[in-house]
Amino acid sequence: SLVAGGSDLTSYVPVAEAMDRAAKTVGVNFIGGFSALVTKGATRADRILIDSIPEALATTDIVCSSVAVGSTKTGINMDAVR
Repeated sequence: SLVAGGSDLTSYVPVAEAMDRAAKTVGVNFIGGFSALVTKGATRADRILIDSIPEALATTDIVCSSVAVGSTKTGINMDAVR
């Protein structure tokens, strides 16, 4: 969400698809980084990414996704878990 957050996209599925193509081009088996860091709260970009995860994973082959919702320092962001 940090990289795509500077765009005016309303879905980050095209970003995941671009990551998938790029990783395949260079021979990578899987690629991570389609992620949101929401331990202290979610930005608009984080929400767009989270909403994009199901379609992004369904339309790509080697993209992995994650959402960091907590840490030992900040606790769990229950708003992000819902």
